[in-house]
Amino acid sequence: AADSLNADWLAWSLSVAGDAAAKLDPVQAASFYSRSLELTESTQVRAALVDVLLADNRADDADHVLDDGADALPLNIRRMIVAKRLGRDREEVRIRAADHEFRHWIADNDWLHAREMARFYLDVVERPALARRLAKINLKMQREPEDLLLASRTGAI
Repeated sequence: AADSLNADWLAWSLSVAGDAAAKLDPVQAASFYSRSLELTESTQVRAALVDVLLADNRADDADHVLDDGADALPLNIRRMIVAKRLGRDREEVRIRAADHEFRHWIADNDWLHAREMARFYLDVVERPALARRLAKINLKMQREPEDLLLASRTGAI
């Protein structure tokens, strides 16, 4: 039990180090995130690793990182982004389904996944005004570094 707790603690520490390095040194950030994932699987850390790789124009590496990820909305959005960057159209069915579902959530004022919806409309289907609106809504609920970066990228702040 102590080994598991120590692994979880170390994985968390490495993910925090990755967050700190993300803007300054994407290679080091990717290393921290990768080491964290070797200890404990985390959708959030895997998504952060993919984001660092994408920001460093390493879409092929991001694609490989996503191969091991769960079927979770944050990772699925990134799968669509990677597919678009790599010029693949294999995600078209998933993109249409996500757009359909997101339109329903927007109509219902369901903002639980506003961050992912903003990423989708910014980086996948390129509806910048909607992405900006969703990023503003998201900022009312959470203000983590990735939320602030997303808001900046959309022009929401």
